[in-house]
Amino acid sequence: MPNELNSLLQDTYFYQAITRDKIKDAYERYCNGYEKALQGLKGQMLQDETAKLWRNFQDARDNALNVFDREHERAFDNLAKYLTEEYTKAPNTAVNNTLTAFSMRSSLSKGDVEAAALSMSGSLMGLSTLRDIVSRIAPNCTAFIPLVPSFSEVLQLVENQKNARSDSMHNYLKVAPGKIDGLGEINNYLFDPESGLQSFSDA
Repeated sequence: MPNELNSLLQDTYFYQAITRDKIKDAYERYCNGYEKALQGLKGQMLQDETAKLWRNFQDARDNALNVFDREHERAFDNLAKYLTEEYTKAPNTAVNNTLTAFSMRSSLSKGDVEAAALSMSGSLMGLSTLRDIVSRIAPNCTAFIPLVPSFSEVLQLVENQKNARSDSMHNYLKVAPGKIDGLGEINNYLFDPESGLQSFSDA
């Protein structure tokens, strides 16, 4: 994976992990304060203290999510911009010469195709065109060319991933007042940034 692409992918994970930790820390402070209030206060004083603790947690959660929304959008916009540039980048002269030469051939060997695919591995447009040419001349050799998904498929994958992780983050520790066992509920975090993302990175 190119270093720039890897960096952009890591950027999409970064604020999700930070936001999770901020919300988790705020929730733990709420739980600790709530339990302490239950042990030492009663009546109106207890109600006032638990209400204040809840407001503090909600404020911290909202602030963390506001930052997340902005940075999450920015990170995925940068990823989509990079992919757009890669998909629309014209093949260089060497790639064009190879494509032209292949298009005039009546037969192609496995070795020819593998070498050509390797030489133009940095050109998405070149690989896509090579696959089209080889599928006409030597269809049994297309397996030696990486399958390049369409531009629209890639953008949709990015958009779906962005939305799924945003929804997940906004559902993290979305609990009712007085609930202090939320950390034990896996459904509070529907898209763990530490797992389940490998298929997205691979794609």
